[in-house]
Amino acid sequence: MSDHYPGLSREQLVEHLEHDFGGVLDRADIRSCAIAAIADLRGSICAEALPEMAYKLASHRLRARLDHAASPTKVSDFVGAARR
Repeated sequence: MSDHYPGLSREQLVEHLEHDFGGVLDRADIRSCAIAAIADLRGSICAEALPEMAYKLASHRLRARLDHAASPTKVSDFVGAARR
């Protein structure tokens, strides 16, 4: 994604995130994460910073989702091991 965020629309934000995460995450998940990031930030930061911060927040959340999915130490792993 370019360093130019001002005026970035919601759809453009989704497109940039799809470019970064589209090969591994579903479009609907990416879109909902982008919309949630915008909603969570709106009103807490200045409007000019919203596109950049929404991109960074959504990217962080999507990366965390991927990291969690790839982690071998999920709660279900512990539960399964305890039952053996």
